[in-house]
Amino acid sequence: MHHIYHTEAIVIDATTSKETDMVYFVLTKELGLLYAVAHGVRAHQSKLRYALQIGSHIMLDLIKAKDMWQVTSAIPEDGFQQLLRTQTGRRLWSRFVLVMKRMAPKDEPDEELWSTVETFCSFVSQPHVHEHLYRAEIYFMHTLLSYLGYTTRRDDFVLTHDAIQEHITSKTFHSGHYIQDINRAFRQSHL
Repeated sequence: MHHIYHTEAIVIDATTSKETDMVYFVLTKELGLLYAVAHGVRAHQSKLRYALQIGSHIMLDLIKAKDMWQVTSAIPEDGFQQLLRTQTGRRLWSRFVLVMKRMAPKDEPDEELWSTVETFCSFVSQPHVHEHLYRAEIYFMHTLLSYLGYTTRRDDFVLTHDAIQEHITSKTFHSGHYIQDINRAFRQSHL
């Protein structure tokens, strides 16, 4: 008998597998980043297909079977699909997915990574943020890379909605400094 793990999760990416299966790349609150397969999710009668959309914030039940996590159930919470409705938002999400897949550790519980990503996703999904999306992405990418150890941590990092809003709309926000650090991290990591 398998142990069922109940955890909060964000669906980062998904790829097809076999005829009706999908492999999901998810960030979980208790288990960290992991790949999990959902059997039969592409079938029309599947109840999981609507909960397991890219950008979904879900309550996820998983079991560890042999060498792969398997999804047993998913209940949607407030999702971040609002961000994915615009071309700018989809580009931002694809860059975020690339960094998470290549640079973030897998299968390791990480509360701070969860908190950073969840706060950013909920912040950029708000309608009023669209005009500052470019600055928000720079701020978040630098925060994420510094947390992962690829850039130096700045003293002004605060991850609350109000603090992020104040920081990215401030006249003292100089995106050039952040972009230099981000580009340096990408060059050094060969991303």
